[in-house]
Amino acid sequence: PLAQFKHPISVRQLLSYPLAVMPPEFGLGHVFELLVHSENIEVKPTLVTNSLAVLRRYVLRGKGATLTASLSALDEFESGELVALEIDHPVCQNVNARLLVKQGRPLSNAAEEVLKRIKTRMQIFAGESGRAST
Repeated sequence: PLAQFKHPISVRQLLSYPLAVMPPEFGLGHVFELLVHSENIEVKPTLVTNSLAVLRRYVLRGKGATLTASLSALDEFESGELVALEIDHPVCQNVNARLLVKQGRPLSNAAEEVLKRIKTRMQIFAGESGRAST
């Protein structure tokens, strides 16, 4: 299975498994479309959904793999239920995630939780102390 790999996987390795993806109108779905287009291959995903929860359950039930941002399944990665693998392809090296909020409006509890997790759990935002900088 893919979870045994300790190094970035190739697109061909990824595509040899059933895939659940977001529709192309979403960022993750667009990345998938760019990936298969750049490889000049046609892929029929097993499942297309706009729900990150459905994508996560698909993988947790052993049905296949998905493309997602680490933050969307952080608890499962930390518990070892899921494994995040890098994809060895230029399209996947330049993917960015952003937290968008309305200027001047207090953050909702959910947005506060996302921001807290970004600051405390995502190494890319960590300063020299290992804690996220604010």
